[in-house]
Amino acid sequence: MGINVTPIPRLIDLATPAFTLGVTNTAGAASTAVSSNSTLLAFDTTVPTTIAYSDSAATGSAVVSSRRDHTHGMAASGATTEATKAQVEAQTAAAVYVPPDLLINSPGVSVAWAKVAADGSDTYLQHNVSGLAKTSTGNYTITFDVDMSDNGYAVVLSCSNTATAFFTSTHVAVVGSVKATIQNSSETDTDQQFGLIVMGDL
Repeated sequence: MGINVTPIPRLIDLATPAFTLGVTNTAGAASTAVSSNSTLLAFDTTVPTTIAYSDSAATGSAVVSSRRDHTHGMAASGATTEATKAQVEAQTAAAVYVPPDLLINSPGVSVAWAKVAADGSDTYLQHNVSGLAKTSTGNYTITFDVDMSDNGYAVVLSCSNTATAFFTSTHVAVVGSVKATIQNSSETDTDQQFGLIVMGDL
């Protein structure tokens, strides 16, 4: 007659999980077993770094993962120091920011401009101009809202009527105003609409 023998399961020792998070699937060499309700190390309590401007990207080397709802700190802003008027004029100190009220001090920005009607009225848009006046036929005075630092500024004039040739000139350029004269092709002072741009230092 045959005898059937049923093996008696052998109690085994359950080891602490030692799984490693990696970038590839690799077979392990250990012959120990772990319990199905073991806790696996996947996260730690390290606080994420604060992101700074100009930080370089990196893959990292930690053997644990970040939680899905983790957050990084962030710097308040890139440039927190306001540029001075001198820095704007010299175009130095790139790490600072230029506030709107100092933009006019940049060397490449017009410090004043206006479109002047033939009668000297301020019918049109203008910038850093507080007054326009026709003092006599073909002669106008443009008064600045904010004075120039000296009288070494440059003024560009242009008449709007392209059908007739006009001569334009400026004179008596002082820190607070400049005078403009418009003449026709016969070099006679004449009233004519014109525009002006002023480049200089406030």
